[in-house]
Amino acid sequence: MILLKSIKIAQIKDFFLSIKVSVVIPVYNTALYLEQCLDSLINQTLQDIEIICINDGSTDESLSILDRYKNQDKRIRVFNQENKGQSAARNLGINRAQGEYIGFLDSDDFAKPEMFEKLYGNAKSNDSDITMCSIEVFNEKTQQTTEHDPYLSLDIFNKSFENRVFSHYDCSDFLFRICVTPWNKIFKRELIDKNKISFIEGVNFEDNVFCLETLLRAGKITIIKEPLVVYRKESETSYSFGHNDYKKLDFFKITEFEENVLKESSFYEKYRDYFEFHKKNLLFYWYQKIHAPVVKGIYFLKLSSIYPFFMFEKLKEKYFKLEIQKNLKDIVKTKKVIIWGASKYASEIAAKIKSDNMLGFVDINPQMHGKKIIEKPVYSVDELNLIKPDAIIAISKNYYHFDKLIQNDLRERNIDIPVINYSTYS
Repeated sequence: MILLKSIKIAQIKDFFLSIKVSVVIPVYNTALYLEQCLDSLINQTLQDIEIICINDGSTDESLSILDRYKNQDKRIRVFNQENKGQSAARNLGINRAQGEYIGFLDSDDFAKPEMFEKLYGNAKSNDSDITMCSIEVFNEKTQQTTEHDPYLSLDIFNKSFENRVFSHYDCSDFLFRICVTPWNKIFKRELIDKNKISFIEGVNFEDNVFCLETLLRAGKITIIKEPLVVYRKESETSYSFGHNDYKKLDFFKITEFEENVLKESSFYEKYRDYFEFHKKNLLFYWYQKIHAPVVKGIYFLKLSSIYPFFMFEKLKEKYFKLEIQKNLKDIVKTKKVIIWGASKYASEIAAKIKSDNMLGFVDINPQMHGKKIIEKPVYSVDELNLIKPDAIIAISKNYYHFDKLIQNDLRERNIDIPVINYSTYS
């Protein structure tokens, strides 16, 4: 009897020592999609994983589904807590994790079979602190799948970042544009434990802060530009804020937390200008997305207390737009140009330019926009050498040093075309 008990303890010990990735899943009333999520994990090609499910006070059939799967697969561990929110659930999962790396998955999303094998293999071969992949989007309402969301597909990283190790120093120009979701990444557990990194509880959009802190603390980061996880959009049970405008007020708290992270990590001075641009852009953007009059009023007062000339900023943006249009009309009299980025902002400006010398748009992800915008073609970056414009026009109100990002991308592709900058911030 003693011998059998010792063997069993040894087997349990061996199991925990062999865990390559701990996958943490917060679960709250997602019975509708939970089985697909769990099936995608138990069928991973990487078998040496543990699946840590935190039942966050579910009132539907989620817990019974978890218990059933736990009895079928020893790698599944289930923990229960009162409803405390997604951050608290993830933090409990982190505390219980035994793996060399920690990954996350939301319980209404699902992983492709090779997700963790590819992420772990990449991380292990490069000794990465963080490895991230692209994300595929599945729209629950339309039942359509897309890989062409520029934010989720990691298009912010040009080709030079593929197949190499880098750190935040190498992506300072777009640090605040990197996809913040934790569920397209694996993190070395030592990175999280050593730096005592956790998700902030009691606020929404906590991913922003967690991502920033881990990126700043990571010495080695790698990417895989392949969609290995599927994000379910428009699901009935999503943790996302949906149309709850009150939750958007938390962006003010989030930017405060981000500033604290920068200061505590001694990188505030290095990234101050980038952060201030990110903060303003983030807060202005979500103001426009609020529909409830009462919340919009509260948000406006908060915004005005930080930016007293908030409304003037909006007028300045309109004036700047007119100035770009005026300058572009002059440029196309003598030069053939193409606009970088098929954004709504750029297309609104280009719509006023009636000239054959305005050749169209070039975009990193042309599939997302269709073949034409305002009757002008949308090209891929690699087609630039065939089109041979005299200049590329950089137009953006959302990127800091947009022209620099373009020049870096062109350099990596050995494309020598001058860039004329008409970005709001440069």
